[in-house]
Amino acid sequence: MRYFFSDLHLGHKYCDTVGVQDVIENFKSNDKVAITGDLFDLQYTPLLDIVKENFEIIQGLYPHLDYYIPGNHDFEFSKLNGGEMVIPQITYPEKVLQFDGMKVLVAHGHLYGYLAWYFKTVERFYDVKGFRKFSKWIAKNQILSL
Repeated sequence: MRYFFSDLHLGHKYCDTVGVQDVIENFKSNDKVAITGDLFDLQYTPLLDIVKENFEIIQGLYPHLDYYIPGNHDFEFSKLNGGEMVIPQITYPEKVLQFDGMKVLVAHGHLYGYLAWYFKTVERFYDVKGFRKFSKWIAKNQILSL
């Protein structure tokens, strides 16, 4: 079976770690996982702290993981493009997969739609600390509210 996980936001106080753990416990040996963004919430929590707090979940996902498509809360990984981390394949910003002869576009979605201009601009001037400060300022001032 193929599983797609998006927006788990491990490290965020509202992440449903119990629900994620329940799904992982039912994996079979040949199940595959594609992470489609925001596995971690790196915007507010350091990666090392997230790994320590969620080690069992990461350990359960890893043997099944074959694609990782970074999202807007973990797009630091978009700069790695595989090879530099022990993740089978980091692909960014999207991946085309084939299922039963059909092509399926898999993406996180932050580079499409309403806020795409914002994230594309942030990537051009990529600076994690600056991005976090700017994002907090925008949220505080409700610059991008719908």
